[in-house]
Amino acid sequence: MFELLRKRFEKIYRGSDHYENFPVAPFYFSKKKIKALRAIYKFARYSDDIADSTEFSKSVKLNELIRLKKCLSKEDEPKNNFEKKIFHNLFFEIKNWNLSLINFFNLIDAFISDQQKNEYENIEEILIYCKNSANPIGRIVLELFNENNEKNMQLSDSVCSGLQILNFIQDIENDLKIGRYYMPKDILRKYDCEFINLTNKNLKNEKFINEILTICEGYLQKGFKLQNELKGSLRIYMKFVTIASLRCCEKLKQNDNFFKNNRKLTFYDYSIILFRVILT
Repeated sequence: MFELLRKRFEKIYRGSDHYENFPVAPFYFSKKKIKALRAIYKFARYSDDIADSTEFSKSVKLNELIRLKKCLSKEDEPKNNFEKKIFHNLFFEIKNWNLSLINFFNLIDAFISDQQKNEYENIEEILIYCKNSANPIGRIVLELFNENNEKNMQLSDSVCSGLQILNFIQDIENDLKIGRYYMPKDILRKYDCEFINLTNKNLKNEKFINEILTICEGYLQKGFKLQNELKGSLRIYMKFVTIASLRCCEKLKQNDNFFKNNRKLTFYDYSIILFRVILT
């Protein structure tokens, strides 16, 4: 049974079409860093696909994620060639770049919490989730470039939390399908909104979405200072990521784009982003 289960998870991973607002490993990074980032992304994406699968119960997914966490701590071993390759490549990069395991454990903990909690009372609870789900990625990247001092990590956390909140806004329909409600209930009550109806265009929903986008923009703008602390290709990348994310927020506030489900960046948007990156 479990061997069949892993094969189905493998199929889910290979067949997934994952939209990203920006490249995970841009071409102007060194080949070694691109290789490391791809190994890290593959591990994170595989774990996330398990957590988000609609084919299995929460208890089955929870057990699989706990097993992956044990594989990460080497208390257990991957059970098929697909997983073996993922962990082999991941462990190689962790050792090669002296990366902290705690960030990878935190990622798995976020996916585990997805099976145990599906509503969030306020933005503070959402930020606690971001501490495990998004902030570790930024810290891993800083470690990879040896830029992981305390100031940089705090600024990175702000950017990553903003990115996670933006992702929640873009993925409302998908989250509904798996029974997750990543929007603060206190602000929903403030505007007399319901999560399941947020994509219906009306004044209440518009005010709610705009407030969440404003919160998101606040974290991104706070973290924008990070680019001034970095150098080389990472500085360029972080500037691009932050400006691209702010452009997403700007776009979603304009012309009812959120309600038209027009939430992805287009060639026109990237032209604006490039112009702003050059001028900033």
